Amino acid sequence: MRTIAVWVALLLVFVLPWENMITIPGLGTASRIVGLLLVGVWLASTITTGNFRRPRPFHLAVYAFFLWNGLSYYWSVSPEETLDRLRTYVQLMVLVAILWDLLRTPQNLVAAMQAYVLGGFVSIANLVLNYRTATAEITGRYAASNFNANDIGLILALGLPMAWYLANFVRWAPRWRFLQLVNYAYLPATLLAILLTGSRGTLVASLPALGFIVLSLIRLSPRSRMVALAVLLVGVTLIPFVIPPDTLERIATTGDSIAQGDFGGRREIWAIGYKLFAQSPLIGIGSGTFSETAGRSAHNVYLSVITDVGLIGLGLLLLLIVFALGDAIQQPLWWALMWLSTLMVLGLGSMVHTWEQRKQSWLMLTLVVIGAELWARRKQRPVAEARNLESPTNNHQQLTTNH
Repeated sequence: MRTIAVWVALLLVFVLPWENMITIPGLGTASRIVGLLLVGVWLASTITTGNFRRPRPFHLAVYAFFLWNGLSYYWSVSPEETLDRLRTYVQLMVLVAILWDLLRTPQNLVAAMQAYVLGGFVSIANLVLNYRTATAEITGRYAASNFNANDIGLILALGLPMAWYLANFVRWAPRWRFLQLVNYAYLPATLLAILLTGSRGTLVASLPALGFIVLSLIRLSPRSRMVALAVLLVGVTLIPFVIPPDTLERIATTGDSIAQGDFGGRREIWAIGYKLFAQSPLIGIGSGTFSETAGRSAHNVYLSVITDVGLIGLGLLLLLIVFALGDAIQQPLWWALMWLSTLMVLGLGSMVHTWEQRKQSWLMLTLVVIGAELWARRKQRPVAEARNLESPTNNHQQLTTNH
């Protein structure tokens, strides 16, 4: 039963990059449907085995953050909005707990990373189709169906460090070696997709991922460097032929927008947020109430959280982020750099996106912590057993990771 639960968990990770594209009335998005299935299978597995993984400090901070958001219902300026946000947070808390409990082996972790990258291709294909059929969200900006252009850009950007790691630091068995090419292809495909979204914030947020890629070139063989260079040249060459002029003009204003401190009209929204924060700086005005009160999304996770649940809520959020960062740097060099670049992409994206309630945010944090637990176990085991963590095998794939 646990094996089935793991496969359903991987299916959910695969669905997350394109979750909004399929919505069934009365049931919700694709991720919600798979998530409900996962909860059922996981509960059956847990009851059967009576085994639940011991949480790390990160999880305790996550539960404290969600609990504080729940308590804000009692002083919320809009209890209905807070109750709606709490339903989302309960789902996220369950998601974090289940993925943590199920993904216990190196194979599971690598499979989850690969599932996310493969899911990203679904959104990329749909986004390109919308571009080809001139289905634009706003003039010159394109997105996957039922996604905001900014959101889908950041969702895809989060997969860049993982795709690069999978392409260059995982040695696939012969029958799975095609995945190396798939992961290489994700890089130019995602960069072109981000340009099509016209999301300047996402383009800036992608810089840490590109930094990780450039830095890791020193670790690669000459052959791999040639492949990377070819991928880069293909992507750069295609830009003027694929990206519409209106979109390129918007992207070209990124520097000016940052220099002026306007960030696409967000400065006015942030000023409203500061006034709302001043009304109740310690405990906030109630979880999930920013948009209802200000009339617009905060376009900044930290402003949204500090306004909704005050300095206490922001402190808990920062605490769990610190735990995740600590778990990232405890891992071997290239694992650590991959996770740190992923967290930096998420952190920069959070400066211009309201993503505290997005599944993709909590998925990335959870994968970082899972990686830390695997390497902690490796240090505690005899050398012979530790090698099994470095060279895991199963019936589906054989791989070794280079550290």
